[in-house]
Amino acid sequence: MPTSEISSDGDEPVSAAIPAIHWLFFEVEFGGIRYCLFDSPWYAMDTVFAQRL
Repeated sequence: MPTSEISSDGDEPVSAAIPAIHWLFFEVEFGGIRYCLFDSPWYAMDTVFAQRL
């Protein structure tokens, strides 16, 4: 277990291990379609909805 997840006394985890991908959000346009990475899966955003944003 990485030391950042162990309490100061070394006995118990401070929190559960959470993969970094669950903390990321990324948005990109490719081939005229806007894609969003959120909580690990990729989503294709509806173009009409994206234009309203």
